[in-house]
Amino acid sequence: MCLSHILYINTATRLCVIFIEEWRFK
Repeated sequence: MCLSHILYINTATRLCVIFIEEWRFK
């Protein structure tokens, strides 16, 4: 796999986690 592809998935996963945490916090 391309390194940039892994980085993109990592960023998307991190954003998803932050979004879920904020949603649960509210």
